[in-house]
Amino acid sequence: MIADAQNGKLNLIITKSVSRFARNTVDSITTIRKLKAIGVGVIFEKENINTLDSSGELLLTIMSSLAQEESRSISENVTWGIRKRMSDGKYSIGYSSFLGFDKGKNGRLIVNKEQAEIVRRIFSEYLEGKSTHQIAKELTEDRIPTPTRKVDENGNLVCTWRASTIISILSNEKYKGDALLQKTFVTDYLSHKTKKNNGELTRYYIKDSHEAIIPVEEWEMVQIETARRKQPSFKHSGITVFSSKVRCGDCGAIYGQKVWHSTDKYRKTVYQCNHKFSSKQKCQTPTLKEEQIKQAFLDSLNQLDRTQVLDDCKLAVETLKNDETPEKEATKLNAEIEVVVELVKKNPHMSQEQIDLYTAKYEDLVERFKIEEHRVERKCAAIKRVEVFAMNLKNAGPVVTEFSSKLWSLLLDKAIVQHNNTIKFIYYSGVENTVII
Repeated sequence: MIADAQNGKLNLIITKSVSRFARNTVDSITTIRKLKAIGVGVIFEKENINTLDSSGELLLTIMSSLAQEESRSISENVTWGIRKRMSDGKYSIGYSSFLGFDKGKNGRLIVNKEQAEIVRRIFSEYLEGKSTHQIAKELTEDRIPTPTRKVDENGNLVCTWRASTIISILSNEKYKGDALLQKTFVTDYLSHKTKKNNGELTRYYIKDSHEAIIPVEEWEMVQIETARRKQPSFKHSGITVFSSKVRCGDCGAIYGQKVWHSTDKYRKTVYQCNHKFSSKQKCQTPTLKEEQIKQAFLDSLNQLDRTQVLDDCKLAVETLKNDETPEKEATKLNAEIEVVVELVKKNPHMSQEQIDLYTAKYEDLVERFKIEEHRVERKCAAIKRVEVFAMNLKNAGPVVTEFSSKLWSLLLDKAIVQHNNTIKFIYYSGVENTVII
């Protein structure tokens, strides 16, 4: 509208009220002056103000200030209401674009059985080794509608998935039946900009707030797997369930999928060290069929003393939780950082030499604090990894007779193929054993 006025298409703008014209007083006056300079007036019907009149701008300034204050008051009341509902465990979401759930009675989430199957497929395929890009590509190829349920110009549902959508689904706690509230917040009532809540405001976590689509242990394992794939040293290949987990005991390289006799009746798929022939000294580890890897995993899993392993897991978790050294050190360093900051604030007239000294001290403390913070994060991740492993091992039953790609993903960290025709299986709990191929 403003652009049209500046281009000579308008000579008068009629607005219902001052509050509908701009968010705040500054925006109102600035825009009115721009229009007034080119001879375009604005009439506000409710307040009976014409900006081309001599008293128009003064009245507008007063009315805009009142409208801004009213807007602030309304915003604060609405914000308080929303946060009070969160503290009471009540919440609402965008059901129209939330895959797997519909709005039930009293606004509670109820599972949409058809969409829930898509969610289960995404979690399952991710744990089977597929990348988020690969999952998105296959959902698109299968013409699965996206969560937004948007339609194109021909009236057909949009089926183009993106990796970012898959990541969002995999990290959403609502699929395990919980709800984390106030993940984001609006910074102020004028700009309406949304910011991620990194601790500025209270976040509310409600356990078992609704029916789950994904079992807790599977959801937790996805978070561990996501963290593992984000590590700089980790190279992920999502071709098969064995990708990235089966490794060569001679050189440490990944065992890749290879096709032999691809053009004749003897065609078969095998797994082999990706660097087997890339160096002068050829790796001595054997080439394996898929069936051999599966059987070896079953043998390894069934050889585990479940009772002993679960007891070891419990002891490991207790030991990690009792070691509060990283947390105490981080708290101590944080207190020292605050002391340095306060000293600088109280002495604004320090010499350059003193400033350099405090700056060096501050930077050293911050660096040490980051190290301790990482130790705390690693400790929490280790506890979660062992707890999730124990849950999944317990749920697997005393004897496993058929290979399960889900158990492979949920329990196993890596499988190292050795040149003496054995495979060492290392589980997420740290327990390991070796079986003959």
